[in-house]
Amino acid sequence: MNRPVIALGYFDSIHLGHKKLLNEALKYAREEEKKVSVCTFEDGFLSSVGRNEKEVFLLNERRMIFKEMGIESVIVFPCNSDFLSQSKEDFCQSINDLNPSAVFVGADYRFGKNASGDVECLKNLINAPVFVIDIFFVKEKKVSTTSIRDLISAGKIEEADKFLSTPYFISGTVTEGRKVGREMGLPTVNLVPSKNKLLPLFGVYAAKVFVEGNGFDAVVNIGDHPTFNDANYNVETHIIGYSGDLYGKQIIVKPIAYLRKIKKFDDIISLKRQIESDIKTTKEITHDKIRGCGEQ
Repeated sequence: MNRPVIALGYFDSIHLGHKKLLNEALKYAREEEKKVSVCTFEDGFLSSVGRNEKEVFLLNERRMIFKEMGIESVIVFPCNSDFLSQSKEDFCQSINDLNPSAVFVGADYRFGKNASGDVECLKNLINAPVFVIDIFFVKEKKVSTTSIRDLISAGKIEEADKFLSTPYFISGTVTEGRKVGREMGLPTVNLVPSKNKLLPLFGVYAAKVFVEGNGFDAVVNIGDHPTFNDANYNVETHIIGYSGDLYGKQIIVKPIAYLRKIKKFDDIISLKRQIESDIKTTKEITHDKIRGCGEQ
C-alpha cells in the first residue's frame, strides 16, 4: 500500500509557515515516492471551538491553493462534538488509522480535547516518523494566522499578503443584484460571502478579478450600500473593461489596496462620478505595481 505523507494543521490562512511545512512534506514525499495528504477542518471549525473569528480561506479556497502547490489529497476533519472532544490518544489513533509513512507538523500544533496534545505527544504515539517544522519568522516577526486576520480586518491587504503563500482572495458564484450599476453604465457582479469567510474592513478597494483564468482590473465594494438604503453586505465588483453575463459563474476577487470608506451619496450621478474616480485610481495602482515588478 502506498502509505501517505500526512501534513497536519488547520491551514486556515496557508501562510508562509504553512507553505514551508507543505513544501517540506512534498520534498520528502517525492524522495520516498509517496503522495502528500493534507489534513484540515471543514468550514465552521473556529465557531465550533468557541472562537469568534472568521476563516481567511474557506475549505474550497484551501483546496484551490493546495492543488496549485501540487497536493491533490485533502482529508477533512469534521467539526462535530464527537471529533472535537476526543482525547489526544484517540486523535493520534485516528492519524495512525491513515497508515502514514511520515507526519509533518508545525512546532505549535495542538490537538485533542482542550488542546491537550502537542508535538511530543505525536512523536510518542504516532507509528511513523514525525517531522516538526519550526515557527516561521519574517523580519523577527512570527508569521501567524492571528496577525494576518488582524491586518485583513483593518483593510491592510498589502501587508497581509506579505505573510500569505498566495494573496488574499474571495471566491464565489455570481448572483443577481440590484442592477443599478448597469443603469449607470458601470455594471457590477455580486458575491454573497459565506458567514464563515473573513472579509476585509468594509470599504472600496482596487482589485484584480479572475474570470475563467483571465485577470481584470476591478473596483470592489465590500460591505453595505447606504446610497440605496441597503444594509445587507456583499462583495460588489465593477470589472473594468469586461462585458458579458457572469451569473452563476465562479469568480475570484483579489483586493489589492484600500481606496476609501463606503459613504452615502446624495444621488446616483454623484455615486457614478466617484466610481469613475475609483476606476482611474485603480488603473494607476495596478499600472504602478506592474511597472514596479518590471523594475526589480
